[in-house]
Amino acid sequence: MNDNITAFIHAFILEQEVKVYQNGECIKTVKCTLDDLEETIYSLVNLYNIKQINLAGNQLYSLRVKEKMMGSKYNKFKDKLEINIY
Repeated sequence: MNDNITAFIHAFILEQEVKVYQNGECIKTVKCTLDDLEETIYSLVNLYNIKQINLAGNQLYSLRVKEKMMGSKYNKFKDKLEINIY
């Protein structure tokens, strides 16, 4: 079971893509702005009960997003989430 949420982060593009994968297949694609990225990911975590998050794209920016997510108002998930950067 390869359930995960993958965000393709493009620092200079208005819309970001966040995809939900269950059993290796993409079941949902959501577009959002960079400002809404963390909230979009957390809403998908709640909706699909997926704890693995993959951030793809610029590694420095992805690290910043990860740090924001781990220190945000959604920190009730921080010990349960596995956030990988690619």
